[in-house]
Amino acid sequence: MPTLVIAMNLQCCRCSTKIQKLLCCMQERGEFEIEKIVYEKKTVVVSGPFDAEKLSCKLWCKAGKIIKDIKIKTPPEPPVPTKPVCGCPTSPSCHCCSPYPPYLPPAMPYRPVLVSDESPQYGACAVM
Repeated sequence: MPTLVIAMNLQCCRCSTKIQKLLCCMQERGEFEIEKIVYEKKTVVVSGPFDAEKLSCKLWCKAGKIIKDIKIKTPPEPPVPTKPVCGCPTSPSCHCCSPYPPYLPPAMPYRPVLVSDESPQYGACAVM
């Protein structure tokens, strides 16, 4: 949705009423589909699904000298998601595309000892 930023002197009574009348008339006639008009201190921001070039040209012709500058702002394109190089789906279990190696538990220095009440490993006497 394009946005026009119109730089002008809104403190001047004639200038502000002229731009208000122009935008309201264009909106009522249905020439341009204007969704939002914001009047700030020195600028007027107009946004909607319209042809920004045509509206700016029309405003330059109708408003004349009261407009100092018109800038057209287009919305930024949404970023395109990138696929991994390896072709695998990106999921938490995939380690080929992540910058870190998979987590491996540290190696145990000794063999694990299993303790059981039924058959003690070191004879019949066990202190617990």
